[in-house]
Amino acid sequence: MSTLPTLVYTHGGWHGPEYWDPVISILVGKGFKSIAPHLLFGGTDEPIKSMVPVIEQVKEIVAEETSKGNDVVIINHSIGSYAGCSAIKGFTATDSSNLSGPNSGKVLGVLTVAGFFPETDVSVNDMVTALQSSSPKNDPSTAVQLPFSPTEEGWLEFTGDAVQAFYNDLPYDDAQKWAKHLETFSSFIFGTRDKVYAGWKDVPTWYMLCKADAMMPLPQQMGHVKKARDSGGNVTTREVDAGHSPMLSKPDEVAQFVQDAVVSFVN
Repeated sequence: MSTLPTLVYTHGGWHGPEYWDPVISILVGKGFKSIAPHLLFGGTDEPIKSMVPVIEQVKEIVAEETSKGNDVVIINHSIGSYAGCSAIKGFTATDSSNLSGPNSGKVLGVLTVAGFFPETDVSVNDMVTALQSSSPKNDPSTAVQLPFSPTEEGWLEFTGDAVQAFYNDLPYDDAQKWAKHLETFSSFIFGTRDKVYAGWKDVPTWYMLCKADAMMPLPQQMGHVKKARDSGGNVTTREVDAGHSPMLSKPDEVAQFVQDAVVSFVN
């Protein structure tokens, strides 16, 4: 059993977990065990038909770690928060129904970087529709932008400017390198309601607000935080002067954010 919680990372759409490597390297040096799976919603030969296999993928990791007596902290980015939050159902002090025994570890808390607070049985499509209907028509900063479109094969093709959307605060050559490695991403997961769970209500949550984010502008992020707090969520926020991928542009700040959150969860 480790004295430090295991850190389990989720990643966003069109990406694999590699962009977490700079942060993981720092935190491994601090003694943290880190697990960053390649989530099944992208990079596969065929698009998966729902978010359920992704949720189960993260759940299996949480179950294995807690069964060893290790506590767990989930670190989500972007759409990965749907899988990360949903997977902790039954693995917390609030709901221990999936823990394997009295010596089990548990999920202590959730961190989210420019992501979502999923509601139980509410799909991404449901959430986006609600946000679109509530956004002031004359305020483009709060409008929900959709820089992607579905293909006949079931993929969600990214049609926007990837450099601007994901890496607008990176040096141009670095941003271009990452933009060239975007993956396929299943369109079907956006309609999933089954097994979607508001796990952030069961544990304390820290949220990193990315002030220069072009993919999910700051007013949208703040709207998610406000809605979560209004629903009873225990949400601590910290701001970073970064775009949508601060794990690449500000890894030291993200690593410190994680460490500070872990201290608060443990204490």
